[in-house]
Amino acid sequence: MKIKVIGIGRLKDAYLREMEADYLKRLSRFAKVEVVESEDFPNRPGEEEKAMAREWESASRLIKPTSFLCALDPRGKELSSHELPDFLEKASIKGKGEIVFLIGGSLGLDEKARRRADFLFSLSKLTLTHGFARVLLLEQLYRAFKIASGEPYDK
Repeated sequence: MKIKVIGIGRLKDAYLREMEADYLKRLSRFAKVEVVESEDFPNRPGEEEKAMAREWESASRLIKPTSFLCALDPRGKELSSHELPDFLEKASIKGKGEIVFLIGGSLGLDEKARRRADFLFSLSKLTLTHGFARVLLLEQLYRAFKIASGEPYDK
C-alpha cells in the first residue's frame, strides 16, 4: 500500500518535524508513506478564497487521477481507531493502491478540493493546526496498521 500525505505549508516547529520523522520510520514497516509539502500562499484580508484556490491548484498537481483522495476537513466523517484499518484497505483498492491524505493550510481547503475528494475525513471536531494534524494523522495511521496486524498498540 502506498500512502501520500500532502500538507499545504511546511512544518516550522522542530518538535513536530521530529515526531513526523519518528512516525514515518515506524510506518515504513507497514506501507510506503510519503509526506509532501505543497506551497501555501499569503492570505490577505478579502483574498482568502483566492489563496485557497491557489493552494489547491498547487496540491492537485501532486495527486494522480486514480488516487483515492481523502481530504481532512472538520465537516468530514470521524472514524474510530478500529474503523480506520478497514477504511484504509477499502480506499487502497479504490485508489489502485495509492491513498492521498490532503491537509489544508491555515485557511482550510478550497471547495474544489472537497469536491474532488473521494472521502472527507475529520480527525476531530476541534480546530487543529495543520502541523499538529499532520503528526496526529501519521500517529493514527501507525495505530491502524498495528491494529490490522494484530500487534499490541491500541490502548
